[in-house]
Amino acid sequence: MVGNGNGYLFLVTLSAGDTGTLNRQQLLGSMPKMLDGLEQGDSITIRMIDQGMFAELVKKLLAQDARSA
Repeated sequence: MVGNGNGYLFLVTLSAGDTGTLNRQQLLGSMPKMLDGLEQGDSITIRMIDQGMFAELVKKLLAQDARSA
């Protein structure tokens, strides 16, 4: 589905290595603060993920947790 991102999550990665998921409203609300915190050479990567991709990410994380336990 192509659209404005409603119902999707966004995977946001900062060049410092911090990664998180935000919904559309959270992303729009956080964007000014993220941009203000950027310094020269920093970057922000935003990828829209659908439910299928989110499920795959969760499976990978659970598998990593199982291996480290």
